[in-house]
Order: sequence, then C-alpha cells, then structure tokens
Amino acid sequence: MAAVDEGRVTRSSSPGSPGSLIVLIGAVGFVASCFLPYTEYDAPAGVNGTLSLFRLTTAIPQSAAAKLGGYLHLFAGVVAIIVICIAGLRGARRWTAPALLGASIVWSVTWIGTLLTGSSFFATLRFGFWVLLLTVLVTLAGAVMEVVAARSHERLASSSPQDPSPALRP
Repeated sequence: MAAVDEGRVTRSSSPGSPGSLIVLIGAVGFVASCFLPYTEYDAPAGVNGTLSLFRLTTAIPQSAAAKLGGYLHLFAGVVAIIVICIAGLRGARRWTAPALLGASIVWSVTWIGTLLTGSSFFATLRFGFWVLLLTVLVTLAGAVMEVVAARSHERLASSSPQDPSPALRP
C-alpha cells in the first residue's frame, strides 16, 4: 500500500522498484563497458591492437579543455542518471520516475546516435561496442518500467481510502 505525503511516495515494500535497479545496472554497465575493447586499429610495423571508447575519447593528445570534454561526453549523462536513480531507490519521490525517464531518453537517444555514427567509421567493432549498445537499451527499458511502476503505485494510493485525521499519522 502506498501513501502520499509532502511530495514523497512511501511504500510498505522496498523503496526502489525493479525498474530503478535495472536502470542502475544498465548505467553502471555502461561505465564499465567504456573500458572494454571497442574497435581495432592498425599501427605502423603491422602491430594490431584494440581501443576502448574511453581511450578513443581521452587518449589523443589534446588541450585540457578537450580532454575534459571527452570525460563529460562519456560520463556526465550517465552520472546524472545514476544520481536520479539513487534518489529514487532511497525513497521514491514523485519527481524521480519522470526525471529518470526524461534523463534516460535524452541520454539513450544521444548514445544510440553516437554509437551508430561511430560504427560507420570503424571496419571492425569489438565486444565493447555491443555491450555499450546493450547497456543503453537496458537503461532505457528500466526507466520505462520505473514510470509504469510509479504510475500504478500512484493509482493505488489515490484509490485507497484517505485517513480523515492526518494528525494521527505516525
């Protein structure tokens, strides 16, 4: 049973829904997969190797501002999603599910576009590319699940009889 109190939805069960946990798993998986082999390269003297997305984005000699831009591109959006997700897991609030969905949609669409565009530049895509794409899709699916769960909890709370005496609530 759920109760609405000062913008906070409290539940008798655990504070986070499976959607929040799926988002968190997808987001943490995305961060980890940034360090997996993403593509191959051919170096002089016939040396072949692999590069992770992290190395592609940050290892090229560049200015400090460009390097900072690489870190922000990779991690700023996913960190925002993790922060919103943790806020929801600590105690669901009315704003966490819509914020999580909105942030996940913007972040996911951007990364799907980035990955699809990047795939045309590289002849060989490695395991890391596919894991990155999977984690983006998992994060988006978890956010949708979170919104569906939050809406059903709100419907339950609004359909249950209200206590006529708010002063008697614990």
